[in-house]
Amino acid sequence: KKTIWNNKHDIKIYDFPVEVYVENLGDIHVASGLYSILKDKWIVIPKKKELQIDLDDIRSKAEGYLGSIPVLEKMMKDEKYDEVIEMVEKIQDKLKRMRSSGLEKGGEFSVENLAFKALRRSPFIATIVDMKTDAYDKMMTLNNGLQTETGFSKGWWKNIIHDQLLEEEQYYARNPKGEKISVFTNKDNWKKAVKDRGYKEVDRAEAERELAQKTSDTISKQKEKQPGEKPGVASKEQLPSKPKLTKIDKNPFDHEEDKPEYTDEKQNQMKVIKSWGKDPHGNLFLGDDKVGYSAKIHQAQYVTKDENSMVIGTPHTEHDKKGKQFFEKNIVPMVEDFIEDNKGEKIVFLAEGGTGVDGHNYWPKTEQEVVGEIVKNYDKGEVDTWDGEYNRHDDGHKTAPIYTDLAEKMSGEEDETYTASDMTGAMYSNLVGQGDNGKEAMDSYLTEDGKQFLIDNGYKGSFPPKDKSEVKQLYDMNYPEDSGKEPGSNPVAKAQLAWNQLRRDNMARKTEEYIKEGYKVLVVPGATHGSAINSQNRNRKQQEQFSKEWRKELLTEGGAYGHMAHPFDDWNLTFKDFKNIIELGLSGQLNREDNVSEKLDGQNIMVSWKDGRLIAARNKGHIKNAGKNALTVKGVQGMFRGRGNIRDAFVFAVRDLQKAISSLSKKQQNKVFMDGKAFMNLEVLWPASANVINYDLAHLVFHGAIEYNDAGTPVGEVRGSARVLEGMIRQVNQHIQKKYKIGKPQFLNVPKHQDFSGRKKYYFTKLQKLQNEYRLSDSDTFSLYHQRFWEEFIYNAAKQMNYKLPNKVLAGLVKRWAFNDKSYQIANMKKDIKDEKFLVWALSFDKNDHVKYVKENMKPFEILFFQLGAEILKNISGFLTVSPDTAVQKIKKEVDKTVTAIKQGGDIEKIGKLRDQLEKFKAIGGPSAVVPSEGLVFKYKGNVYKFTGAFGSLNQIIGMLKFSR
Repeated sequence: KKTIWNNKHDIKIYDFPVEVYVENLGDIHVASGLYSILKDKWIVIPKKKELQIDLDDIRSKAEGYLGSIPVLEKMMKDEKYDEVIEMVEKIQDKLKRMRSSGLEKGGEFSVENLAFKALRRSPFIATIVDMKTDAYDKMMTLNNGLQTETGFSKGWWKNIIHDQLLEEEQYYARNPKGEKISVFTNKDNWKKAVKDRGYKEVDRAEAERELAQKTSDTISKQKEKQPGEKPGVASKEQLPSKPKLTKIDKNPFDHEEDKPEYTDEKQNQMKVIKSWGKDPHGNLFLGDDKVGYSAKIHQAQYVTKDENSMVIGTPHTEHDKKGKQFFEKNIVPMVEDFIEDNKGEKIVFLAEGGTGVDGHNYWPKTEQEVVGEIVKNYDKGEVDTWDGEYNRHDDGHKTAPIYTDLAEKMSGEEDETYTASDMTGAMYSNLVGQGDNGKEAMDSYLTEDGKQFLIDNGYKGSFPPKDKSEVKQLYDMNYPEDSGKEPGSNPVAKAQLAWNQLRRDNMARKTEEYIKEGYKVLVVPGATHGSAINSQNRNRKQQEQFSKEWRKELLTEGGAYGHMAHPFDDWNLTFKDFKNIIELGLSGQLNREDNVSEKLDGQNIMVSWKDGRLIAARNKGHIKNAGKNALTVKGVQGMFRGRGNIRDAFVFAVRDLQKAISSLSKKQQNKVFMDGKAFMNLEVLWPASANVINYDLAHLVFHGAIEYNDAGTPVGEVRGSARVLEGMIRQVNQHIQKKYKIGKPQFLNVPKHQDFSGRKKYYFTKLQKLQNEYRLSDSDTFSLYHQRFWEEFIYNAAKQMNYKLPNKVLAGLVKRWAFNDKSYQIANMKKDIKDEKFLVWALSFDKNDHVKYVKENMKPFEILFFQLGAEILKNISGFLTVSPDTAVQKIKKEVDKTVTAIKQGGDIEKIGKLRDQLEKFKAIGGPSAVVPSEGLVFKYKGNVYKFTGAFGSLNQIIGMLKFSR
């Protein structure tokens, strides 16, 4: 009503505008003068005051809110409309409280009130209110318009204050330090400040120029630093006028995105934290004792919860005041909520840092003790430790199993074998580097081998360290990322990552044991562990979502084990991940997380051991219920009956394996196979059934065992199982069988490329060019590239047919064609697409041309990574094949033979396919890219990927003749 009345009426009293002001009865109204029309008398009689108003303070207070404009614009651009509404409401509430506080403390001319009036007279408040309205409208409609730019004139704040609020004469002076200009409305006070207080007189023109320029610079910087924007990115006017999507998830694999923090303090904190980059697990760092800790990052990337357990990463609080405050404010309430949510259930807290011996379940006076006491106060609460005897260091290295497991995990090639005694040095450097007593640690577990391990890897100090600089040496060896290097980039750092992962694996085992006993499990580990667990859990969920159905029947790699991905197959990787993989490959550091092994060109099968006999799996049905319906040796014979060399390859393999594994003790068998719950994936290399690569000898090569639940779903890896099983079989002299030699994975040494800098630049440039097609940043996922491609493709098709494309149709088709999400069905297309011409085109394209365009969109990334793989593989030696040169020559002859035969055959379709593959083969490197191996396998962020170079094209070319016979 107030706004309607004011808009209709233009009343002035002595040239001053009059507006209706509505307030609640009983509200305290602060003003220099109040006149009651009802009572026709002054309530507050105005008095003339001499004021000293500091425009810099007003400007600073007002401009503190301007930083929210680019944040809101970014949110609008990203279609986070609910967050826009929430943020505007928070700003409005904050402004209201600021003004009330200012009026209460300093009256009408308080800095807070004048700053509010300046913002109210500026475009700011109208702009954010318009954004809120626009966000609501867009959130509730399917059609999106383009955002409008917001702008502020260079002197907006000065003009408003001068023209609307302060009509008295003003006098200017610079403060004694020369850093700030003050405005005086009383000439005598101004003269006194100049004469007696060290102020320097400044003329009006100079003062206004300087104040206006300062404001202009501040606003320009804020606009230049809009979140997500980088120098060189096209302006909004240059962007194609494609409609935006509200229905398409820009990150369809459920990846947590960083949400903006809104207050100035939190914005600054987030800026500092982001400047550190990502931790070894791909998450933002939580913070530190200087900048504090971010609650939003914590909730998104350090907390993992399911129906039976909760993991809450925490800063350690012993020597960290801000960490302790964060723990008390944010983590303790989560612990209490977990107990409340599970009231009536048995709850166990698995504490970090204790041995589990004599009730010592956590270190005293730490956050672990606080959580332990909270849980113990619950009538069904218990406390245990997730390290326990497994990670115990007070009784030498022979007692705790973790030393042996770490040595096994660290050992790769034979010339890089570590012992449990060596690993005492790795643990010593980590624990003492973080503050443990060096003398006590030496007496407890450090051996001479451990000392030598540290010396061999660059430690120059004493045992124990004699001063802080030597302690820092130990710390830096474990955490090279703190000085800008890659995590795990030296053996000590690699051991630190492996050690902590083994601890987490042990924690996971104990968690599962307690859950099976009916407990709800709470773990509050250090922040690094919380990040790692969150990342691994997220990767698992993403992988499950990426392949919604478990791979059916025979897969690309064969058997039940599953398909191994090229980097470009994983659409959840970011462009930064792609660049990391390129750099790791060229620098010879693909073994950063695990050993690099050769990818073998054979046939796959999975085997287990149950009820005293070998069982085999070729599909999910064979794996369910601990192999209840798995194939016996006779079953394998029946499955491959009549298939010649393929039959021999599999039947001879299972016979040899049955004989070898039967020689092991029941305890040894169960260690790997868990009585049928775990299946070992292995490669069958039978020369007579060779595909592309000729290995000359018959081999059975173990890859690793996976544990499955009764539904046939993978639940975890049996760590080190390939090496363990091969070792046990070798120990009883059963590794040479009647037909096959049984072996472990063929580990490869990947050297650094001789022209590392040049080739890195070459591949980075190619990748950046692809990114720039849709103005994607390094933090954008590969899935967003595909989404943008299909948005543009569909939009342009509609434009050519003069069809006004509804957002619902665009979203549905992008989901169907980019992400193979068939929830948008043909029936939906027929219902939603009202334009007959576009409908006919869409249905025809869906049926006939869609797959071709998917391949075309993938092609540049395939070529890039195949070419990279070929370049890396050319520098590697030590492949499994007995005669590498002979194998390469044979492959080239097979290619020549196939090309000749296809051309002479005259089949136009085959000739077309051959031409496509030859073009790809040439782009990858042609004959010079041929190596005697299918490729290599490496681990990145916990996932397994492959580089195959030219093998894929060679396989397609040679297969055209082989499988057409």
